[in-house]
Amino acid sequence: SWDKAIKLFGRISEGSKFYIRAKFFEGVTYVRRGFPVKASKSFKLILRKAARAQKRGAGLRMFEELAKLSLARVFYQAGQIALNAAGRAPKGIQMKLYNAAKKMFQLGIKYYEEIPQESPNWLQALFEESWSFFMLDAELRRIFKQDFAGFQKALGNIHTLNAPFFENQFFPESFILRAVIYFKNCRYKAAAESVKEFQKIYMPLFTSLKKIAKRHKDDNNEFFNFAQKILKGTSDLDEIMARFSKTALSDRTLKRQFDYVHELDRELKQVEGAARDWKTTAIADSIVQDLSLQKSLAVAKAGEMSRRRLVRLRKEIQLLLVRANNILYEVNNVKIGRVSAKMRGEQMKIKVTLQRV
Repeated sequence: SWDKAIKLFGRISEGSKFYIRAKFFEGVTYVRRGFPVKASKSFKLILRKAARAQKRGAGLRMFEELAKLSLARVFYQAGQIALNAAGRAPKGIQMKLYNAAKKMFQLGIKYYEEIPQESPNWLQALFEESWSFFMLDAELRRIFKQDFAGFQKALGNIHTLNAPFFENQFFPESFILRAVIYFKNCRYKAAAESVKEFQKIYMPLFTSLKKIAKRHKDDNNEFFNFAQKILKGTSDLDEIMARFSKTALSDRTLKRQFDYVHELDRELKQVEGAARDWKTTAIADSIVQDLSLQKSLAVAKAGEMSRRRLVRLRKEIQLLLVRANNILYEVNNVKIGRVSAKMRGEQMKIKVTLQRV
């Protein structure tokens, strides 16, 4: 259970080489349990430990960075909670909650900005930070009557995310966020253009993902081989779809499963390359059978996980396509409203003229 895991992580002493790792997973577990304050304390302990460390190896730097990213996410979540509570709260405590929300979003931004540019997490941090910037202006500008410059900063981040230099990285939701920002600022033409750009890129990818998910439908082993080709860049997919799929299949969980398959394959080859006298023994035969079974199961699981990841991605794109259509619908409503207002104005002029006559 989560509580048992937290208890076990808490037993790791500060002097242990596993302390930093234990605190990180303790924080993650608190997040999963819905205790953001306790989670933030666990992540901050990592930062304090890192600040005092005389030697900062790659492992420590990695967990320090993950702790900062996790803190940013915790504060964003806390900001959302405070904002939602303020909307339902009595007037007496409303401003306290709005102030708490502002503080949480700003703290989130602080930690997002501490992710270094050379980090593999930098672009993800940039995207998530954009939502914090957005919330400040979209939800709190009217409350505090203050321009936080959140919209401008979010748009700057989105421009970076979609720069040609990062063509192997995909942030489809950034187009939707950009369209919403434009819409909120009455730039309806720009909002529609952002949506259409998103549709132009991601509608064909959505269609391709539907076809990919049906490949080797009842054979996870073959889908594993197909996924390997995607990762190696040797699949039969077109260039954009190949890059998009490769990005989707490059998460840590999948990588661990693929690495496990490769390790089992390496061990099998090691046994096969051993001396003939040993290979013919009963124990060698037993080891080969066990490794072969483990590899077969691991390959099937890796294939299934790859398919699930691409199916989930297709569903995510589908939801974004629906949101994109909703934005276009609202833009068209505004246009109709303007036309209707203009028509009402013309009708009033005619009515006044007739009255004069």
